[in-house]
Amino acid sequence: MKTIFTSLAPNVEKDDAQLAFRLLFSPWQWKRGPYIQKFYETLKNYLGREYAFVFESGRTALYAILKCLDLKTDDEVLLQAFTCVAVPNAVLWAGAKPVYVDCNDSYTMSVEDLKRKITPRSKVLIIQHTFGIESDMPELMAVAREHKLFVIEDSAHALGLVKPQADAAFFSFGRDKIISSTFGGAVATNDPVLGEHLRAIKLGMLYPSGRWILQQLFYPIIMYIVRKTYDYGIGKVLLSLVRSFRLISKPVYPEEKLAKKPAWQPRRLPNAIALLALQQFVKLERFNTHRKRIASMYQKHFSGSGILRFALHANVPRQKGIFLGDWYTTAIAPAGVSYDAIGYDPSTCPNAERLTRDIINLPTDIHITEQDAQRIISTIKSLGAN
Repeated sequence: MKTIFTSLAPNVEKDDAQLAFRLLFSPWQWKRGPYIQKFYETLKNYLGREYAFVFESGRTALYAILKCLDLKTDDEVLLQAFTCVAVPNAVLWAGAKPVYVDCNDSYTMSVEDLKRKITPRSKVLIIQHTFGIESDMPELMAVAREHKLFVIEDSAHALGLVKPQADAAFFSFGRDKIISSTFGGAVATNDPVLGEHLRAIKLGMLYPSGRWILQQLFYPIIMYIVRKTYDYGIGKVLLSLVRSFRLISKPVYPEEKLAKKPAWQPRRLPNAIALLALQQFVKLERFNTHRKRIASMYQKHFSGSGILRFALHANVPRQKGIFLGDWYTTAIAPAGVSYDAIGYDPSTCPNAERLTRDIINLPTDIHITEQDAQRIISTIKSLGAN
């Protein structure tokens, strides 16, 4: 019986690994080339926005938006707890103060707690569509407009699932997102002033190093082999080796857990990674249709939600042959983030703290067949979850 993964390159298919392999031997295509412009034009047209810019990560995309807003030290950026440290880090790196808003039981921002947290110093609101679940946009936008807040949508989990409505939206193409080029991010907006500022910021950025690009190209190749050979023992050994020798990059770097910016950030999106993203973008509708079908199977049996991943609460021990996801076991993920460094007080977001207990994520990606989903459902139900 095959091993089921929630993470471990969930979007990578054979053609992605083959493309990455070919790019390994074309280093002249790694940094500059035509695919950067082709990718951002593809995104701009798909999203129906006047401006779109691509960066090496979603966190850099958010950082670029915030830098354009000329925020001061005491200016507050409202964001929800139950998020990744990449979000408050971008706020801190831009020189502003993150203010954490509690979430509701659907893992998205609480409108009522937002109203309580707004102060005269509040300047920006970041609305997050966790797991691809659309936030209460009409209510949140109404509050934001009343208080004249600039609104950013965190659509890192929601490309193709939620249509952007805010002043700006950013996306991530990281290894576990809707589409994946290992790293990668984008901004989309209709605001002409913001658009021109973003263009200037992007043009002032360097490309990542060749070593960094090489690590991103290795990822789909190695993980494709790991998945195919894991049940024979080869994949387990290979996975251990690549982590030991740092042949692939980390999704979150150690310094980021301390609110520090890695030396290689921020950067533009290089040509080779843009090409990987373009190939994945062609699969977007197929991926999302599949995710919705698998999520609907889970929904019939469990009181959870989510499309990118299906989240529910169950005290389920690790099962042989099934690796369930752990987004998020801490209110600011991943585990080990310094709450002092990012200015988070757990007592201010009690519901987010409660939701991090006993949470598990069920996979919905293209590698999960209906038979796999049924196996997961049966296994979890046999352990008393509902």
